[in-house]
Amino acid sequence: MNRDDVLWIEQQVEKKKQLYQKLRDCFEKEREALIQVEIDALWRISGEKDALCREIGTVRKELADTVASVCPAPFDLRQLYPVLPRTGRAVFSENVRQILVLKRQIDMLRQQNMTFMNESLKFMDQIMAMISGGGKNNAPAVYNRRCSLNPSKQKSVRFLRQEV
Repeated sequence: MNRDDVLWIEQQVEKKKQLYQKLRDCFEKEREALIQVEIDALWRISGEKDALCREIGTVRKELADTVASVCPAPFDLRQLYPVLPRTGRAVFSENVRQILVLKRQIDMLRQQNMTFMNESLKFMDQIMAMISGGGKNNAPAVYNRRCSLNPSKQKSVRFLRQEV
């Protein structure tokens, strides 16, 4: 490989690292939007994540295509280490390490966001079941006019009867 190829590879690896940093930031923003229940922000962040993932895929494909003759499939950035000159290996190795750390952080944030979303949806489902009176075999306890809790032996209070 000539010096221009090596320089291009280093630039692509740096670009890939920056894209992963932006993707991690998107997952952090997504968490905040989930907590704040900002639906518009969630849609915008979802679009950003999709665009970043496509761009990461493009960079990966370009790198794999460029070094296909030197590195056998499946492509992995660590395969490039022996191909690079000794002077650039330390920086390259550090960038690859940082990419791997970013991938782990992204996966952790993704799992946390999914768990938070699932718990939120479960909570909302429970709230809606309580409001609609669904999910209970017995009539619910209701407050009387004096604000004391009386178990209802009469008809249940019709607060909301339509399915949500």
